[in-house]
Amino acid sequence: LNRKTSAREMSHVFATLRDEQAKLLDDALQAVKVQAFQMKRCVDNDRLLDGLKHCSTMLNELRTSSLTPKNYYELYLATFDALQYLIGALRAAHLSGRNHLADLYELVQYAGNIVPRLYLMITIGSAYMSLAGPISQDRTQGSDLDEVVPVREVMMDMLEMARGVQHPTRGLFLRYYLGQLTKDYLPLGTGDGPEGCLDDSTHFILTNFVEMNKLWVRLQHQGLSRDKERREAERRDLRTLVGSNLLRLASLAGVPRSTYENTVLPRLLSQVVSCRDTLAQEYLMEALVQAFSDEWHLATVGQLMEAISGLGPKVSIKTIVIPLVDRIASYAGRRREELEKSQTAISDKAQNGEGNNGVSSPQALSPRSEQANFGNNSDSGEPVGDVHDRASEDNAPEQENNSNANDDSKAPSSRGASTPSSSHSSADLAGKVEPCEDADNSEVISKEDSVDKAVEDIDVKDIEKGISETSLEEDSSHEATGNELPDEQRVEDQEQKQLTEEEDEDEQQMQSAEDQQQAQQIEINISELETMTTLFSSFWSHVSNLIEARPDLPVHDAVAICASMLRLSLACNPQLLEPVDSVLVFVRGQLRVRDLSPGTHAPATANQLLSLLLGPLRAYVNPLRVLELENYAPLLESQNERTRKSVAVALLTAILQRGTVMTTEDEVAGITRLCMSLISKHAKPKADVLGGGASAGFNSSRLTSGMLASEQGPAATPLEDEDLAEEQGLLARLVHLIRAPSIASQLHLLTVARDALSQGGDLVRYTYPAVVASATRLLGTYAAMEPKLESEQAAWNRRISQVCRFIQSTVSVLVERSSGLPAAAELALQLFLMAAQAASMSPAFRDRPAVEEAAYEFI
Repeated sequence: LNRKTSAREMSHVFATLRDEQAKLLDDALQAVKVQAFQMKRCVDNDRLLDGLKHCSTMLNELRTSSLTPKNYYELYLATFDALQYLIGALRAAHLSGRNHLADLYELVQYAGNIVPRLYLMITIGSAYMSLAGPISQDRTQGSDLDEVVPVREVMMDMLEMARGVQHPTRGLFLRYYLGQLTKDYLPLGTGDGPEGCLDDSTHFILTNFVEMNKLWVRLQHQGLSRDKERREAERRDLRTLVGSNLLRLASLAGVPRSTYENTVLPRLLSQVVSCRDTLAQEYLMEALVQAFSDEWHLATVGQLMEAISGLGPKVSIKTIVIPLVDRIASYAGRRREELEKSQTAISDKAQNGEGNNGVSSPQALSPRSEQANFGNNSDSGEPVGDVHDRASEDNAPEQENNSNANDDSKAPSSRGASTPSSSHSSADLAGKVEPCEDADNSEVISKEDSVDKAVEDIDVKDIEKGISETSLEEDSSHEATGNELPDEQRVEDQEQKQLTEEEDEDEQQMQSAEDQQQAQQIEINISELETMTTLFSSFWSHVSNLIEARPDLPVHDAVAICASMLRLSLACNPQLLEPVDSVLVFVRGQLRVRDLSPGTHAPATANQLLSLLLGPLRAYVNPLRVLELENYAPLLESQNERTRKSVAVALLTAILQRGTVMTTEDEVAGITRLCMSLISKHAKPKADVLGGGASAGFNSSRLTSGMLASEQGPAATPLEDEDLAEEQGLLARLVHLIRAPSIASQLHLLTVARDALSQGGDLVRYTYPAVVASATRLLGTYAAMEPKLESEQAAWNRRISQVCRFIQSTVSVLVERSSGLPAAAELALQLFLMAAQAASMSPAFRDRPAVEEAAYEFI
């Protein structure tokens, strides 16, 4: 009764407080609305000083201490919206020359209360900072006097004056207002003048952050101890005010990495570690990890890990380290893919360049060579006479030398003979040489062809003779010009040759420069890839030392951190096995040190271990690579049954989906070892999952073909039996992926798989049909390989007998293990008949006493 009464009283108290808060907030918002309206009206009527008075009255509402932080934030937003109108009016008044912002900045310092005074100073100071640079002091009077806004002085003055408000809530919102209004006007230069520099902006944000964090932590220690949870909730609502400084610092353009490493980060970490508040340390470290870039985190891993190790014992290290590792892992994965693509592009470009070096481009031909090729082109549609005419004109010097060598007495006769022959046109020649289209009269065609050929030879000779005589006349009439043509042609040839050589030299220089640039890029890519490879080792040393230095760290948190480090190693270089194995060794050592047996694992720890073990399976393209990890199987075997089953199912699913083939004894033995939790079954199933009658034969055939046996008949089956059939179906399908490089070793691998599956007891009724089916396929393979030499017949018969005995013994074990099930006998009969049919239908096995004897055992 007393407890019920106290609960009712507390609920009544909370209801009363809510009503009081709502009433106080409504009154304050109404006052802000009235004063904001009066301020805007005065500003619009050019009465700026009266507007500042109404603004000061409006800001008096922010002096209250009765509102909760959540309600105070609503009041702050209403005030902030009203002040934005005032900022535009202040800028307009300054630029018009009516009121100078420096004078107004000094004037508002005479306000009676400190909260309105500081808000007005920040408002006018930020408006003054926005005018940074040379501006006209009195534009309306045409004055030429210019001034430089003392940004550094205004920034530092506002920063120091803000110390006057030490109330946690009022001080937090005041400094948040200071950061909001000045974030766009912070100086980014490097000079030492009054306009400020980048170092001043960095100092401004860092100092504001330190002071806001102190106020935020102080809020926890005010009030009664029974209100501790309520104050923590209120502090969580205000944490974004403090974290906004980190975002502004990270977005500050031009900050070099050296400044971040030597100045910014040490001061931030010093403040976080020294505050000794759990909530502040957790949030600020998370915000720091999320705010700054991945490259800066890579360069300052040591500092971050040292600061994390110095945090309070109640701080959740996992929530800080895992986001940091995941960010670096994502960056490493993206960067590695970019480097590999760049490397591939450079290699492809180099190969294409080498392939094009031996191919001559059409532009490489000179004009003379083009003319020669065109003149000798027999496929041209140009008439023969025109071609010879242009050839004679282009080769005038050569014809001149040839004509001088001839006898002068022959010139008139040749000249006279050239006159009628030169009158032959290309049309006449085409008419004479036109082929006959009558295909029936072969004799006439042959005679006409011979006559046309003779006429064509005579005409062509006459044409050439006439051309030579014509060229002699032209050369004799233009003797001076003819003597100069060879010299001009020679000069052109030399110029063309020189231009070609210069172009070749330029191309060689450009090619050598490109080759040198590609070589440099390849070296840079290789060095960055090596850096990615060594990234994990440097990071892992810090993380492992951190976990070992915190023995109070919960086991599930330590395993979760190790799982994130395993993802980092796979992102840096998935081909390396040593980093992954080092994480597995460390986890085994931690479990051994903490003396945790598989049965004592908490659900959270078991889930983290499962995530750790599934990491390599998801990352490796070939799931069989987990067999190369020395500590993977021992760590898996030390887990509880649920974890081992989940990993085994994931492994089998990955192998089956990717079609991974097992070709060696080690691979078959290793996979069956990892899947032993599915193979071995201590408790027998409650019902016969094979069914009876015709449905049993249907299900057994589905099993034989390697498909899942989860489909059931019309009768309902318990859920456990369905899960069991699905798990065993995965094992049965795995058998069909055993493919040895040779037929002789295939039977050996099937024997290894059968021996491992035999540990399942009566569960072999699911898996042995797949083994028998794989062995039966060997009979067909051996039948196709029938030797022709008698010396090889004995070995061939012996191997077939081994396969038959293997099938017979496997089915016998299946019958023995499943003797209590009604469908076992029918399943065995079907398997025997399948093997006997395979042995009897092949022509190669006929009249073979050894094969007949072995096959007889099936019947």
